Amino acid sequence: MEQFEALQQIYPDDIATHYNLAILYRRIGMKDKAKEQLAMFADKKTDPGAPTYSLDFLRKHPEISTESVLWHVHTDLQQVL
Repeated sequence: MEQFEALQQIYPDDIATHYNLAILYRRIGMKDKAKEQLAMFADKKTDPGAPTYSLDFLRKHPEISTESVLWHVHTDLQQVL
């Protein structure tokens, strides 16, 4: 438990840490802390359907589909001569 708490100080968004701390806190009777960690885990957990929704959205909106690519060109800008 101490190691997970230390890891959480370094990387507070680690979902595995929230999950494991929720289990450990519940086992030793710290129900409030367990609920708090479980809520943080649920909040940060990736929605397995998210890629499907985002790909569908990007297919319907090709004008913004390249925004997720690190290097891209905006063609709607006016050229300055």
